[in-house]
Amino acid sequence: MTATLPTQLTRAIRPVTAEELPALVELALADGHATILPTHVFEKNGEICGHASVGAICLVVPWFHTQRCQARDSLWFIRQLEQQVARDLPAGHPGLVGIPFPMTSPFQPLAAKLGFHSTGLMDVCLKVLR
Repeated sequence: MTATLPTQLTRAIRPVTAEELPALVELALADGHATILPTHVFEKNGEICGHASVGAICLVVPWFHTQRCQARDSLWFIRQLEQQVARDLPAGHPGLVGIPFPMTSPFQPLAAKLGFHSTGLMDVCLKVLR
């Protein structure tokens, strides 16, 4: 049996529309992936093949000195940062903040009590673009 290959491979990234969001969530779930505030969809040959959340999550990466900050200090700083982020968000932003807690962090067992929802085990990889 011979497979026919498309003569022209097309790829595109475009903003997601509200109308296609339910189908996008279903497609990702069927493929074993979560959908977290998608802003853009990936298309290959006219079919959706993925999505991305671009700028929809404000990532906060704190460090607290193990000797100079007690738990109350750290919680105070986190709450202040959350308030500052919420105040500075542009109109229409979903207001989602993410803090990557290492598995060894003393915050890990408190994350749910602080209102954070785990995304499961994943590694946050950062890249400098400039």
